[in-house]
Amino acid sequence: MEEINLQSQNDILKYSFTQLKNTNLNNFKGPYFDQLFAEAMRLEKQEKEEIIVKEIEFELCCHVDYCQRIVLCGNKREIGDWNVKKRYYKV
Repeated sequence: MEEINLQSQNDILKYSFTQLKNTNLNNFKGPYFDQLFAEAMRLEKQEKEEIIVKEIEFELCCHVDYCQRIVLCGNKREIGDWNVKKRYYKV
């Protein structure tokens, strides 16, 4: 696959959109690419800061037989850490 060398902002204009889109990330190099990559990583880190949600409300249309129930289980301690025996249940 072709290497995309981005020394400056203008270098990106040397390549077609298709070339840029179809090039693997590890085939990009150069100081301008390093700058773009660092900015992308900074923005991604910002987006991943923990957001605290106190309550989520949702509706589920599902048939449940008598004596059956629906429970919520997920990747947080409060909802069972993916262990169905520790799941969240509210009447």
